[in-house]
Amino acid sequence: VAVDGGCGGSSQMIYSGSDDTLIKVWDHRIVGGAPTSTSSVDPFGDGDGMRDEPPKSHCKAVGVLAGHTEGITHIDARGDGRYICSNSKDQTLRIWDLRMMYSSSDHRRREQEEERSIIRTRMNFDYRWMEYPMRGYDIRHPLDCSVKTFRGHSTLQTLIRAYFSPAQSTGHRYLYTGGYDGYVRIFDILSGQVVECLSYHNGLVRDVAWHPTDHVLNSLGWDGRVVTWEHNSDGDSCHQDSEEEEEEEEDEE
Repeated sequence: VAVDGGCGGSSQMIYSGSDDTLIKVWDHRIVGGAPTSTSSVDPFGDGDGMRDEPPKSHCKAVGVLAGHTEGITHIDARGDGRYICSNSKDQTLRIWDLRMMYSSSDHRRREQEEERSIIRTRMNFDYRWMEYPMRGYDIRHPLDCSVKTFRGHSTLQTLIRAYFSPAQSTGHRYLYTGGYDGYVRIFDILSGQVVECLSYHNGLVRDVAWHPTDHVLNSLGWDGRVVTWEHNSDGDSCHQDSEEEEEEEEDEE
């Protein structure tokens, strides 16, 4: 789930992804249907036998983004109320323009029309222990409304994260993500190519975080390391991991 405050900074839009391959867009300000309350038996017997439950609101998504062919593992909002990115078990990163989303009713209608074609795009593999069976093939969803697709990383075993690079230091020029193969990859949004492939971890890299103002990036791996990456004076990437820092502190003592 991602929350997007837009240019004003107030969080109004929420984006959710799930194993049904869809990203749904929700607006805090729009709630369909009046809240309802229900009553049930008081299990403690200290009242009149009934208690009121909190009101339930029937909230409907304001839009749907279709294009992934396997479940969604992560969503990040750019913060402008217009673009989001997503990572998926179909081994792709995608960028979406909210102006191109389907309405819920339109998506439901078109999904019914393309039901057979959509079913054929699903591999029914378990990403926790299986390799993606269609790696290297361009499997296209018949209702794909994404604006750009990125390939080259591996999303297996866990919900690997992906993000837009910061606005202040990069102008949101890049996408960056971890991977099952232990690499941190940085994609150029304009070219669609991998511009950095950072290698140090001995296992899967689940999460990454780019400093909002400096050219510094942290990565967290299943090898137990938290690694800090930064550019040296020659413009090359160098690293410092948590274990090395602990050893240096012990030496100083």
